[in-house]
Amino acid sequence: MKKSGPGSRFVEVPPDAIRDFLVEKGLVEGCVRNEVVFDMKNHNCRHITLRVYTTIACAQDETRDLGEDAIRVVAFYERDVEGSLIRKPVFKAAKILRTGSAEKVLSRIEERLREGYAVCNRFAKEQQCKHEDCVKSRIDHALRRAAQSKEASK
Repeated sequence: MKKSGPGSRFVEVPPDAIRDFLVEKGLVEGCVRNEVVFDMKNHNCRHITLRVYTTIACAQDETRDLGEDAIRVVAFYERDVEGSLIRKPVFKAAKILRTGSAEKVLSRIEERLREGYAVCNRFAKEQQCKHEDCVKSRIDHALRRAAQSKEASK
């Protein structure tokens, strides 16, 4: 049972609100250890993933109760090198407490995503990834931005 009421700042954010918000931002839904996660690959290096742990249980399609968990945004670098999976943490945001209003919670998620994406971009530049799929991804991203600029100037 969710604990909310007088004296509680906890707010239950509907799972569909979280899903819609993250899909709109371009993240892709998945399930890790019975929790719904949303991932986004970095446009500079496809080995970098920005992930949101949502507190939504995969099977029940409801968020966890008060005090059981917070929404988290992390990023990691993951690559297969000669059959061994290399995984390095890149970013771990401050936890997002479900307090205030649903809108404020979603706003804090967006802030953490922006922070994480900036850190991922810096990490990708430091890595100077030359893998064919990463180079192609950077070219595709540059072409999309150029097309968007052209459209906006019309």
